[in-house]
Amino acid sequence: MRDVHYHSFPSVMVKVADFGRNIRGAMADAVGRHVDFFHDGWMPRGLFLRLPFTSISVWLEWSPVSVGWGYAANPPKDREVYLGRVRGVVSVG
Repeated sequence: MRDVHYHSFPSVMVKVADFGRNIRGAMADAVGRHVDFFHDGWMPRGLFLRLPFTSISVWLEWSPVSVGWGYAANPPKDREVYLGRVRGVVSVG
């Protein structure tokens, strides 16, 4: 007598694997819209973060030389902060 479930098992496993790939792709797209990391070879250069469900985004950039200390408000919605080797921009809107 033939086991009916024996032949359906591989197709179930293929469907589960495809579902896992689809979930991974959807999560990567969702996270990719909110987080990005910039680098030059193995040297990190910056980080971009967008807070979910808000219009606030943050850009952090670091350099090998000091950019000084201070802050600036170039456009009314952006605030730049200089902290030694780190430059940060907070944007609302």
